[in-house]
Parts: sequence; structure tokens; C-alpha cells
Amino acid sequence: MWLAAEAAAVEPTSWLTAIGIGNLSAGALVAVLVLMLFTGRLVTRREHEGRISDKQAQIDQWRQAHEVSEQTRATLAQATSELSQQGQVSIDLLRSVARQSGDPYRGDPHA
Repeated sequence: MWLAAEAAAVEPTSWLTAIGIGNLSAGALVAVLVLMLFTGRLVTRREHEGRISDKQAQIDQWRQAHEVSEQTRATLAQATSELSQQGQVSIDLLRSVARQSGDPYRGDPHA
């Protein structure tokens, strides 16, 4: 007889082998299969394929979101680079104007 202490020691994935499937009658085997269906351990092919197609749709959705995110990141990186270059040109222009004015207190304080 199978004791509760032995049941606790059995891993959840091997509960069917712990029962001793060879010792079951046809009715008990059907009962085990029905129990497996109700608990979700055994699913129909249609349900399995439905789960796979749902997962594939989810993967495709995340892949598309990632591509959009990468395009946005590339656009932002390019815009930041352009703004940085324009800012450096503006700084150089203002320093040049200050040097041309002849005022020794204007221009680059480090030059």
C-alpha cells in the first residue's frame, strides 16, 4: 500500500511511475487518464497546437516591437550626433567672433 509519507517523497513528474502503471486495471487506467486531462498534465493535440500558435504570435509581436525600438534608438543616436556637431560649430563660431572683436576677456578662457 502506498503511504502518504512515500507520496511526499515522490517527485511531481514521476507520480505516474510511482503508481505502478503495470498493476492498474483498465478502469483505473482510464481514471488516471481522465485525472491527467482534468489537471492539465495531458492535453489534446488541438489545445497543444493552439498554445504553440499563441506563443508564436507572442514571439512575433515582441520581435516587431524590438525592431521598432531599434529603429527609434538609431534615429535618436543620429539626431544626438547631429546636434552635438551643430553645438560644437556654434561654440567655435562664438569663440572666433570673440577673438575677432579684440576684447581679451572674451573668447575661450582656456586658450
